[in-house]
Amino acid sequence: MAASAAPQCYGVGTMMGGLLGGLLRWAGASLVGIGIVIVAAMVAKADPLTLALTICLLLVAPLMIARQFPKIGSWLAAAMLVSAPFALLMVVSSTNTWIVLSGWRCGTGEMGLWLVFMPMAQAFFALGAGPLWRARRSLARVWAPMTVVSLCAAGLLLLPGAYRYSTQGTADKASVLARAHSQLLPATAPGTTVTVESLDLNVRRVCEEETCELTVAPLGEPLDDHFRSGSPIRVGEDVTIHAFAHWRIIEATVPHGTGSSLRTVVDLKRRQIIDLHVRDVALWFGPSANALALLLLAFGIVLGSTLVPSVSPLVWRRLGALRATETDSLEEIVALRSMHVAVLVVASLPMAAYAWLGLVF
Repeated sequence: MAASAAPQCYGVGTMMGGLLGGLLRWAGASLVGIGIVIVAAMVAKADPLTLALTICLLLVAPLMIARQFPKIGSWLAAAMLVSAPFALLMVVSSTNTWIVLSGWRCGTGEMGLWLVFMPMAQAFFALGAGPLWRARRSLARVWAPMTVVSLCAAGLLLLPGAYRYSTQGTADKASVLARAHSQLLPATAPGTTVTVESLDLNVRRVCEEETCELTVAPLGEPLDDHFRSGSPIRVGEDVTIHAFAHWRIIEATVPHGTGSSLRTVVDLKRRQIIDLHVRDVALWFGPSANALALLLLAFGIVLGSTLVPSVSPLVWRRLGALRATETDSLEEIVALRSMHVAVLVVASLPMAAYAWLGLVF
């Protein structure tokens, strides 16, 4: 009786162990995906030190793991690849930030998007990491051509993106104002009301002792509350109108601010006050330098470790030449090939988002 119970206990233990391992891999893939979403979304605005750490995290560490721990490397590559579609959508969302916010508001829907929807959706995408990891040997034959395809796709993003950046700069507040035609409206005395025309706008200031109410409207539109700027401005301060394309950007100083604040954008085409976003000015600008640097380094690492022969410097061999040698196992070859693709895909996400917004092509 005891002898017959042993196989049953062993079978139940094996099943429970497999289930627990699957849950751990799924949870790990979810965390990897969430990390990729957050890190890739931070690239565009990261400082140089953060960018350097990000590059090590996204590019070098996974390749080293694939060399030292092939099965873990294959699983990590699968987790990175299945997270890429959703990560791209989130990077597009984070990249398409506002340049000028015309009205103050307490919170937006982005908080719910990042804290609620993103983890749940990424956990769903992580379900695909398990099947992809289990099929790693069957997919070994296609990793090499996928690497070539990824290199070509990364090059197609990198070259026009670099050209746009070198000739048109980055889409941000400073670049927009640098290209704008500006006109200064002198300060108004307390207790007066002044209406002037400036750069296709009617601008009215109603000033009291300390603050002025500012109302702007396109020529031909009535100066009513629909075109009133969000909060009062300081009395006795100048107001600057910036004209960029069909937008008019009003710069003034708010009473509780430490300096000038871009406060209102009037869209002459839509005849209303709007928030100016990156996507609105994508036609005139290019991507960020950080995203270009990340993709360029990934391109160089993958290309070098793919093409440089085995007599190359130690760094290339450690990051994984794709040719099999006497000391390479099938698991190592599969892990390295899959990781090359995953590294390029993940590093390409910010540039792919810029291409989506029109900052690359």
